[in-house]
Amino acid sequence: MKAKLLQRRIAQSKLALPVTACYAILVWMAYGLATEKWWLQFGCFVITTYLMMLLNNLNALIRIFSRMVSCSFLMLSCCACFLFPSSRGAILSLCMAAAWLILSQTYQDKEAKGMTYYGFLFIGLGSLAHVQVLYFVPLIWLLTATQLLSLSWRTWCASLFGLLTPYWFGICLLFYLHDFTPLYSHFTKLSDFRFPIDYTVLSSADIDMYVFLVLLTIAGIVHYLYDWHNDKIRIRLFYSFLIWTDLMALAGIAVQPQLYEVFVHVAIICTATIIGHFLALTTTKLGYIISCAVIVSAVFITLYNLWMS
Repeated sequence: MKAKLLQRRIAQSKLALPVTACYAILVWMAYGLATEKWWLQFGCFVITTYLMMLLNNLNALIRIFSRMVSCSFLMLSCCACFLFPSSRGAILSLCMAAAWLILSQTYQDKEAKGMTYYGFLFIGLGSLAHVQVLYFVPLIWLLTATQLLSLSWRTWCASLFGLLTPYWFGICLLFYLHDFTPLYSHFTKLSDFRFPIDYTVLSSADIDMYVFLVLLTIAGIVHYLYDWHNDKIRIRLFYSFLIWTDLMALAGIAVQPQLYEVFVHVAIICTATIIGHFLALTTTKLGYIISCAVIVSAVFITLYNLWMS
């Protein structure tokens, strides 16, 4: 009983996010933030964390006061500290967090053309960094129709305009330069499928992080299915949106491991939200044990990856 109360206190503590943020800054510094001058990546990381906090606050994803969504994102990002040097990955994470935040506000609003446009605009911007993020678009259209209940022909057209807007500006620049080769090379990456599957492209750190994300997703989904009746219908549907997107990202890594960097950034954002719900709301003894195991494992994986670097 005391353990459960301690867990709930930590989950509801106003100090949880500041303490976790300090931990994340120390990890960034230890990995080489100052020496390697990864200021762009770190700036994107800070903004993404803020967007994750807004995602939780504006949608009341956790029915009690808790910063576990943001804390989970910080912890998972630190586990994958080997991704810190990637500026494209940092931009992709920022864009996807912004897209989820904006699209979450379109719930049951089939006239939300503006919000839909801006949500898909960020997906389009993310695809400039990694074009393969466009693989998620058909699923997102399906989920906006079945989970967010906001898809109509008007919002669908708005989503198309949002996706195309970054490319319109890009084409104008290429037209000025009289060189369309970058555009062709960009979209040819969409056909980068490799069979048989080659898992040798993954490092041990990649595999460890993937297994950890899969286990957290399973724990989060099981808890969600056990606890879903306590949430509002809107929250249930949005969690379903995140779960399906997360499952696609994890499946994408399994079948096309060479696209690990694309899918893992999406998986971290979705998994952080799902496991944050679990860490904040679990009330069983088993849940407490798993929560402790999650935190200890996250710290261990982070320290191991720092040591290996």
